[in-house]
Amino acid sequence: MTGWKRVVLAGLSFGAGFAIIFSSILGGYLWYSSRPQPLKPWNSAAITASFDHMDTEGEENTIVFWYTLENTTDLDFRMSGGIDLMGKLRQQGSLITTSEGFQSIRLPVFIPAKRKLRCGVHVAYPYPERPKENAGLDERRAFRERLEAWINREMGNLDGFTLFEHEHRYQIDFPKGW
Repeated sequence: MTGWKRVVLAGLSFGAGFAIIFSSILGGYLWYSSRPQPLKPWNSAAITASFDHMDTEGEENTIVFWYTLENTTDLDFRMSGGIDLMGKLRQQGSLITTSEGFQSIRLPVFIPAKRKLRCGVHVAYPYPERPKENAGLDERRAFRERLEAWINREMGNLDGFTLFEHEHRYQIDFPKGW
C-alpha cells in the first residue's frame, strides 16, 4: 500500500471510531437527561400552622378554624391553586377528602419570607347557634366555648387538617387546638 493510501485509510478509521464514540456518548447523555426525575419529598417545615380560635361566618353560620401560618423560608410564598386540603382522622390515623367545597381556604394566600399570616380553614358545616350582634368579649368567649364543645361532640374524630401545595411541594399541618 502506498503512503497516501495508508494515510487516507488511517484517517477514515480514526473518523469512524471518533463518530461511533461521540454518538455513544451523546446518546448516553440524551438518554440520561430525558429520564423522569423523582419528585422531591413534601416539605412540612417551610410553612407551619398554629391554632388560634374557631368561629362561625355567613348566612349559613358555617364554621371557621383560624390558624396562624408562618413562612420559615427566606423566600416569599404565594399559594394560588394546586392544593389538596384534607381532614385528619384521629381514630383511623388517616386523611379524609370530602366533597368539593366542604373544607376550603380562600385563595390566593401570600406570606412574605419569615412572616406570619392569619388564615381560616372554612368548613361548610352549619352551627345551630348564632353569635349575638355586638357581643362583648365575655359573650364572644362563651360562644366560642360552646362552639368548641359542640364540635368536639359532632366532629370528635377530627384531628385537624393537612394541606398539600403541589407547586412547591409544601405540606402544611393544621393541628387540632380545640
